[in-house]
Amino acid sequence: MRRLAIISCVALAVTSLLIAGCGGGCVNCGNIDTTRQDVSAAQVQMMIGDGNPLQIVDVRTAGEYATGIISGAVNIPVDQIKGPAEELAALDKKVRTVVYCASGNRSVVGSQALLSLGFTRVFNLLGGIEGWPGATELPDCGCGG
Repeated sequence: MRRLAIISCVALAVTSLLIAGCGGGCVNCGNIDTTRQDVSAAQVQMMIGDGNPLQIVDVRTAGEYATGIISGAVNIPVDQIKGPAEELAALDKKVRTVVYCASGNRSVVGSQALLSLGFTRVFNLLGGIEGWPGATELPDCGCGG
């Protein structure tokens, strides 16, 4: 009887630790993932449409950015992503962040840089904007027109 009581207590303690440990978010439980996740264009389109907060970062050069962007993207060129970019300061490190470039190479570097800066939910768009099947738009020039 005593043995059963000890086993029950241990089982209850382990269960409590598992529930408490994952309730606040942990990497192993999938609540917070601090690794880069590669995603397809279709997955990003679903993320855009799901109503949950999402930030989109274009790590191409300013000249490339000016040719067309995924709606809502902010431009932080990959070589400036660790600097004091005003756009970087405006991002929320806990919000899902999709990173893209032209073809998918620079976005890997940009994604890793964001993770090293404390971002916790970073997604790399495979194929970059070249593989984007959705509409693109010209960025706001900031000129009031």
